[in-house]
Amino acid sequence: HPYYVGHLCELLGWTLGTGLLVLYGLTLFAAVTGYFMIRAEERELEDRFGDAYRAYKARTGAVLPTSFRRSNKRQR
Repeated sequence: HPYYVGHLCELLGWTLGTGLLVLYGLTLFAAVTGYFMIRAEERELEDRFGDAYRAYKARTGAVLPTSFRRSNKRQR
């Protein structure tokens, strides 16, 4: 879900750069709604593509790339 991550990073940048209180609320709102949108999209994809999507989902990360998750586990 790179679109959601990109949007959240942009909002976070604007929020920290300006320090406007309203942007803190907007960023929090975007994070919460993004979480629910990702879950809803994944349910729809599982319904539509079944085991093929579940296998894809197991190989890839929802938010962070799989390569980052693997390298992070090796460092522990």
